[in-house]
Amino acid sequence: MKKNNTIKRTTVFLIPLIAGLLFTACLHQDMKEGGIRELGSGELELHLTFQGYTAQEDATMIMAYLWEGTPAWEDAYAAGPIDPQGKMFMVNTTETIVGEYSVIFSDLADGTYWCGIFETTGMNFDTAIDTVGYYNPTDTTTLNSLIKPTALIIDANNEHVSIEMMTLVSCITDLCNLCDDDPTNDCVPLVSGDINLAVEFINWEPDPTATMYMAYVWEGSSWSVALAAGEVQNQMFGVFPQMGTSNGTYEVTFTNLPEGTYFSGVFETTLMTHDSAIKLVGYYNSFVDDEHNSQEEPSALQIGENDLEMHAGH
Repeated sequence: MKKNNTIKRTTVFLIPLIAGLLFTACLHQDMKEGGIRELGSGELELHLTFQGYTAQEDATMIMAYLWEGTPAWEDAYAAGPIDPQGKMFMVNTTETIVGEYSVIFSDLADGTYWCGIFETTGMNFDTAIDTVGYYNPTDTTTLNSLIKPTALIIDANNEHVSIEMMTLVSCITDLCNLCDDDPTNDCVPLVSGDINLAVEFINWEPDPTATMYMAYVWEGSSWSVALAAGEVQNQMFGVFPQMGTSNGTYEVTFTNLPEGTYFSGVFETTLMTHDSAIKLVGYYNSFVDDEHNSQEEPSALQIGENDLEMHAGH
């Protein structure tokens, strides 16, 4: 009896032991065949800057995925992403997306990786509906390609990889501030007649060497073209820098302008011509909310935009 009990207990013990060994062998085989991802100590940190990005209406997520494989991207892609559920950016796809967001891929084994970002309807890669971009430093500005990624190497000498990307600007803003993907089809706003410009000075501190405030208009197919051609008219405001801090609204009028694309700006000067300007008060830009004052460049005056208002100072 004792001998038989010993045989039974030994048999019961061996069964789970053999099953565990078989499972370990199968797991090792799956890892070799790519069925289960091998883990490592590598890490890839992805920073994506959204430049006023608008996702498709059906998209619910912006997801990043990694592929691993050599010798080419096509080989890695055919094997599928290392994690089909990827990493999700914490953004709201129902609104225009602006700013930098990050995701981290960790526990990466040594290998050659490829990174892509997609609009999706779920977490899995098979729900992707549009490409945001692949990491590709060929474009030195955005590091983003809509065609294919560039390889990223994770190894003992390069365990932590940090990359940055920017979303692509999907359109060109024309002179009417409209999104136009055809640069040869720019809107050409035409204005003619008189243009009245009213500037409200609010505690404006002038340069002590300035002698007058001057307004100018330029005409041309673009701001760079118009600026290069020089101003077509100038007008002097009835307030002067020598009077000290400037407050109040002052107006000038440009008269009898032929039909064209016009830009306007106001400067402190020592003479009436623009080449004597010593300080920018502001360019009239209708797309700058409330103040209509840009310190960078003017907007083209729109059709019917003959009465202009801008603020100077705060």
